[in-house]
Amino acid sequence: MSKLYLQVNTVISKSLLILISSFGTLSVSALPDDKNQEIVTDGDYSNISLVTGLTELIGSQEQPASITQGSRIISGNKISFEIVDGELSNVTAVGSPAQFQQQPEIDSEIIYGKGLNITFDGPAQLVNIDESAELIHAGGTVSAPHIEY
Repeated sequence: MSKLYLQVNTVISKSLLILISSFGTLSVSALPDDKNQEIVTDGDYSNISLVTGLTELIGSQEQPASITQGSRIISGNKISFEIVDGELSNVTAVGSPAQFQQQPEIDSEIIYGKGLNITFDGPAQLVNIDESAELIHAGGTVSAPHIEY
């Protein structure tokens, strides 16, 4: 059964890659200046671990917590993140749905993503959207159990 799951998952992943490629200029990069912008957080309340350096923002369905840096906005009912050497590192957002948006280039449309779980790896500039994942860009939409870009 595990082998069958891997084969089906591979087929879905290849199909998704083809679909995402058909979006045109879908890019993982953000605006050139986004990384240098101030990190702004908003939530009903927050917890900061002095031991791990992990910050947790809590929001609600009506007013999600959010973290913004330049054109990149990540929101959800609960967001955990780290700032390492002054830069946004790992971010995890959970929500119904959690949401992500960023503008990849000055003259391009904003990319929107949503799913029950969103992770952003700052150093790798990699976004993973899981569970009811959806990505919207330039009028096209891709839906899948998992989207990585």
